[in-house]
Amino acid sequence: MIKKLIIRTITAFFFVIAVLYSINYSNFSAAIFCGVIGILSLFEYNQMNGKRPMIVSYIGAALIWYLTIEKGSDQKVYQLLIPLSLGLSLYAIIALFKTSLLELHNKMPSAIGFIYFGISMALAMDLLMNVESYSNKHLLGIMCLLWSSDTMAYLTGSVIGKTKLIPSISPNKTWEGTLGAGFFSAIAGYLYFLYSDLESMKYWILLGLIVWIVGSLGDLVESSLKRFYKVKDSGNILPGHGGIWDRFDSFLFVWPFVYLFHYLISGI
Repeated sequence: MIKKLIIRTITAFFFVIAVLYSINYSNFSAAIFCGVIGILSLFEYNQMNGKRPMIVSYIGAALIWYLTIEKGSDQKVYQLLIPLSLGLSLYAIIALFKTSLLELHNKMPSAIGFIYFGISMALAMDLLMNVESYSNKHLLGIMCLLWSSDTMAYLTGSVIGKTKLIPSISPNKTWEGTLGAGFFSAIAGYLYFLYSDLESMKYWILLGLIVWIVGSLGDLVESSLKRFYKVKDSGNILPGHGGIWDRFDSFLFVWPFVYLFHYLISGI
C-alpha cells in the first residue's frame, strides 16, 4: 500500500510539472500538448475496444491538427466541426442512461475516435493558434478549473456524500460531492480571473460552471465505456494512475462546449 502511494505521488509530481511546463511555455507548446493528449488517448481507446489500430482515425486527427497549426483555420470549417463534436458528446451523454447505444463504438470506432479525440483537440488548437484573444493562459485556466472540480468533488463527497449519483456507472460519486464541486468551480473561476486578468469575471465564473457540468459528464462517459469493455483503466502509461485518457477524460470532453462558449461570448 505504501509503495503504491509512493509510486502514485512520484508519477503525479513529475507529470504535473510536465503538463504545466508544456502549457505555460507558449501557445504552440500548449497546442502540441493537446495533440499529444489526443493521440495517446485515441491509442488507449483503440486498445480498449480491442479493434485493430484504426489508421483512418489517426490520419484524420493528424491532418486536421496540421491544418489548424500550420495553415490556420477556416472558420466555416470549424462551424461544421462543432456540431459533429457536440452531437457525439450529446449521444455519449444519452448512452449513460441507455447503454445499448454504446454498441456504436463497436460499429464505428474510427469515426468516433476521430470526432471524440481528433476534432476535440483541433478545436483547442484553433483557439490557441488562430484566435488573437486566446492564449495558453486560457488553457491553464481550464486545467485549473478541472482539477478544482475533480478535487472538490472527491473531498466534498468524502465528507458529506450520501446520495449516489449514478451507482451503476461510478459507485463512488455522490450528488453532494458533485454539487460541492460546482460551488467551488465557480469560486475557482473567480479566483483565476483575479490571477490572470483575462476576459471578465462573468466569463470565468460561467466557464467554471460549464467545465464543472461537462467535465463531470465526460468522466462518467469514460467510466461507462470502461464498464462496457470490462477494463479497469484505459491504459497503464502513468504508474499508479492508469492511462492518459483516465486523467484527461474531462479535458477531452469539455472542448466542444468551451469552444462554443468562447465563440458566443467573445464573438470570434
